[in-house]
Parts: sequence; structure tokens; C-alpha cells
Amino acid sequence: MISTQVFRPEDFPAFAAQLQDSLAAGGGAIADATLETVANAAHGVVGGRAVRLGFCMFAIPTVAANFVAALANEDVKQAVADAADGKGGFANFPAYDTFTQMSLSGEQALLLLSYTSFLVRDNAAWFEAMLG
Repeated sequence: MISTQVFRPEDFPAFAAQLQDSLAAGGGAIADATLETVANAAHGVVGGRAVRLGFCMFAIPTVAANFVAALANEDVKQAVADAADGKGGFANFPAYDTFTQMSLSGEQALLLLSYTSFLVRDNAAWFEAMLG
């Protein structure tokens, strides 16, 4: 067993498929599932427990299509498209490189804020169900 493992590995493919399907549908990489824990003494995890896990992540180079479609400014749309190719001032958006991009410009931070808040609003029912 991997020292960081807390869930059954056979449950991962279906969960990953949910993330991919959600992203393909345009709403961002969002999924939830009830997963069974595996014992992990290093982290104090007891095996055999059912845990509902909700997961929302930034997936590069893919940005949620619903977000791109909602952008009114064509220059910003082009900048987001360039970022997916690793080009321009928004390269690696939305998952900026945590080693080489430790400091964001005001424009990068505002675009990331806009994207994050859009994902929450666009998936409000999912977030309410998960947090309710």
C-alpha cells in the first residue's frame, strides 16, 4: 500500500471518469462519490468506512467550456486559448505552475478569481448538495 492511500484503488477509475465527463460537458472537473476507506495507520485512517467525497479541480490545459462561452471580451477569450497552449501572459491558466509562477499579476489573479467564482455559480446546485 502507498503511504498516502486512504481509498480503495479500484474505485478511482469511475471517479476519474466522472471528473472527465464533467469537464467534457463544459462545467469544470467536478465529481462526487461515496468511497470506502482502506486502513492507513500512518494517517490514522480506519478501513471500511464510507466517505462521501466531493472534488472540484482546475484541469489544464482544459478550461471549462461554459466559462469560455460566457466571456464577453474576445481578447480575453483569445488569451485563455493561448494559455491552453502555454503561451502569453496567462500561460498555464487556471492551474498556474506553483514553482515558476509563485507571484501572479493583477490580471492573472482577477482571471483566476473570475474562473473560480464562475465554476461555483455554474455548479451551484452541486456545491449546495455537497455542503448542505
